[in-house]
Amino acid sequence: MRILLVSDWFKPNVIGGAEISVENLARGFMGAGHQVAVASLRKSPVLVREEIDGILHFGLPLGGVGRSPLDAGRTNLDSLAWQLSSEHTSRVPSHLDEVLAEFKPDAVVTNNLAGLSTRIWKVAAARDVPLVHTLRDYYLLCPFGTMYRRSENCVSQCTSCTAVTLRRRYHSRFVPAVVGISRFILERHTDRGYFPRATSSVIRVPYEAPARPPAGNGKNGKTVIGFIGRLHPSKGVEALISAFSTLRSDELSLCIAGSPFRTEYGDVLRRLAAGDSRIRFAGFMKASEFYSAVDVVVVPSLWNEPLSRVPIEAMAHGKPFVTSDRGGIAELPRESGCGASANPGDVVAFARALEVACRESKNGSNGVDPVETARRLYAPATIAKQYAAVIEKLRCGSVA
Repeated sequence: MRILLVSDWFKPNVIGGAEISVENLARGFMGAGHQVAVASLRKSPVLVREEIDGILHFGLPLGGVGRSPLDAGRTNLDSLAWQLSSEHTSRVPSHLDEVLAEFKPDAVVTNNLAGLSTRIWKVAAARDVPLVHTLRDYYLLCPFGTMYRRSENCVSQCTSCTAVTLRRRYHSRFVPAVVGISRFILERHTDRGYFPRATSSVIRVPYEAPARPPAGNGKNGKTVIGFIGRLHPSKGVEALISAFSTLRSDELSLCIAGSPFRTEYGDVLRRLAAGDSRIRFAGFMKASEFYSAVDVVVVPSLWNEPLSRVPIEAMAHGKPFVTSDRGGIAELPRESGCGASANPGDVVAFARALEVACRESKNGSNGVDPVETARRLYAPATIAKQYAAVIEKLRCGSVA
């Protein structure tokens, strides 16, 4: 098949994990013998055709008013202005129509769409091209993509979010198949009337496990607990520090890798950790460096994160992990039989989960091989095969 992947961003403009997932999915398709192209936004006045690390790429001219995610000093108001102007005035749909005419795909798989406009679904429908949309965030429900406000998860859409996203919900009727990276994110949309004509599936994010996962950190026999990601209040780093601080053993340490979203928030975290020499702020670390340096991995998110690549990466590197019990992340321990989830708002319960994971890192797993589990469930070839099955049903006309 000829498959076109559409995403708001693609390398070298890697904003988050979605861009990595799109590349891994592309390579999974290519490994199965499919012809693949990716279309994403580029800072260019014209449509760009290029090859990026062996992948055909169409650069769609970036439009919209206000600062895009590529611009420094971006505020929430900039984000809203850019999204709304892109949704209503962007020429991306006409450029994508040009890509469809040139590449002639047998199927289109859309991903994160901020800046692209959900009008592109109508373009694919007009050309009768089978289309699958992947839900990786809350963009269709919330202009800021998080449904998290004033340190609380939004139980429902507020009036302003409903008004801003009305057209997005309407356009979802042009989508014949929808995939959620978790059951949680899928039901958040379908329960609100999105994708009324689509079949639905849950397909996780693809990750290529390293050929030989690193061994433990080997630092004087101590167990290193690690967090990697952006340091933001929604990520639960404060809750992690509080829980870790109740574990008084000198045989434990905490490595926090990542940069604060604001300098002052980094100061907040350092004040909270003050006096505990076991806690280290490592700043930015490459994933390979991080997993070589830690024994246990923690994802303590307070917001209802649709999913996280980090537990899958932890499995692939043979590391026990503890996740928040919120959002889609908690589905991973249940599905894989690896790791555990706990409430990050309950200091005692979360600290207890950390202790169990630390013992597991010392004494061995519960009988489930995390590396082989990650390879079996989340390899790009596996995930691509699942998408291909959805596409084939569309092409065969078995989906209404």
